[in-house]
Amino acid sequence: MGRLRSAFQLHVIATAGLGISFVCSILLSKYFGTTRIVDAYGMAELLVFLLILYSESLKEASIAQLKMVDFDNRAEANRAISAVISLFALISIALIGATWLFIDPIVSLLTHKQAPELFGDVRRIAIYLVPLVLLQSLTTLLEGYLYVQKRYLVSQISKLFGLAAGLGVLVFGYGTLEWGILAYVAYRLVAFGIQLTGCILALPKAGFRYTPTLRLRHGREILTKFAPLFAAELSIIGVIFLVKWALQSDAGALASYGYAERIWGATLMLLVGPVSSVIWPDLIAARRDGEQAFWTGLHTPMRLLLAVLAGTALLLVCLAEPTIMVVLERGKFDQTSRTLTAECLRLLALSLPFHGLALICKRAMVVQGRTRTLLGITIGVNCLAAGAIVLVISRSGAQTFDPIYALVAGFAVISLLSIRAVFSGSDRFHHRTYQGYVARILIAAAIVTGLFYLFDLDQRLVQAIHQHGKTVGLAILAVGSAVLLSVYTGALMLLGESDGVRYALEKFRNRQANQTKPTGR
Repeated sequence: MGRLRSAFQLHVIATAGLGISFVCSILLSKYFGTTRIVDAYGMAELLVFLLILYSESLKEASIAQLKMVDFDNRAEANRAISAVISLFALISIALIGATWLFIDPIVSLLTHKQAPELFGDVRRIAIYLVPLVLLQSLTTLLEGYLYVQKRYLVSQISKLFGLAAGLGVLVFGYGTLEWGILAYVAYRLVAFGIQLTGCILALPKAGFRYTPTLRLRHGREILTKFAPLFAAELSIIGVIFLVKWALQSDAGALASYGYAERIWGATLMLLVGPVSSVIWPDLIAARRDGEQAFWTGLHTPMRLLLAVLAGTALLLVCLAEPTIMVVLERGKFDQTSRTLTAECLRLLALSLPFHGLALICKRAMVVQGRTRTLLGITIGVNCLAAGAIVLVISRSGAQTFDPIYALVAGFAVISLLSIRAVFSGSDRFHHRTYQGYVARILIAAAIVTGLFYLFDLDQRLVQAIHQHGKTVGLAILAVGSAVLLSVYTGALMLLGESDGVRYALEKFRNRQANQTKPTGR
């Protein structure tokens, strides 16, 4: 019951935070649409993303290292955590300095041949955006430590306040700053700055006290785990970079991808984030009790999460254009922008179930200590995806969003191989049963999507929203989503597959019965 309550609390706070982030995206689309300045922001953000990618990898490695820390010995735990924080700060400051020093050749590489006219705008945005590396990397680290101590709400509440303050900066800064897009940059910096402050203030309450130190032993152990994770993340970012690099050639394509990616990413984190955060410390504890306890703790959430992610992907595919119309189409964001963004969102939505499960499996393999397996799967698949993207780019007559197909296929293969690797040797993981479960979910989703497009319901919804206005359009979207999910659930049951929900409910009832069962003395 405690895990369910924690997941629900995180879900509510994450929903509020994503709501504020969505408002900021709406303002960005209203002010700038899919103009070249948004393309420039996307490339500058990619540069920062390349620098930040080490933070998630190093966080995963450092959290895995926590299972070797004796928390009963508070002084030793404080020294270990302080050493990692110091290491993070030094790496981040070095990256910021190196980027500012070599900003011209870096930006030239990003915009080479595809869109050289973006150089000046990308350079200027990147200079202001690069300090985000320090803020985000330290925030992710402290957030991870607080999660391990099961203090889930502190970071999320701080993030909520940060996003609210950043929204104020965006609203008032757009009219006062010399260059409007810098208001959006300031929003990002303020949001992470306040979240980092909240995490720092929460450390003493979690029993930690920072002392400046850099113990080489802890640094070496973490960097040993960090290297494979960094290489795996780098391969993923490399594929995304190729996709964005290819999209520069068409005006507005990169901006459309950015808007679609924000919706896709917000949906992914809303569904996977709370589950991943809650089960993470439990997986670390279960790993100490043996493989069987570990598999048991992981199996149920993954089955239920797959059904939820598939249903959500179904909604995004079917309702992409009506959703974009209601949420983003205002100001400089016109009908052409809507069509491009909706097309991109449909493609990204196909990867939602695969990428969500891959994130869970990545954390599971880190806890298992199987970082080399993770490295082999991720790099091997992403190298093939990168090769496919290069072939698509070089092919004459290629469509604008063709490279995204390779990205989606890569996510799918990584997910399937990761699931097989995590559960290899598990007696509870019956491969044929699970494959049948996945097949029935895919069939149900395909049936619903086919019927939706057979009757051209997406265009009918767009026409209804156009006639009745966007306020009524929100109600139409809500009703349409409810109907689609009902048909999807009904199709699952007709196919004889309510097993995912039933399995989860049976496990929950059994756990509750075991907890309330009186113990004999």
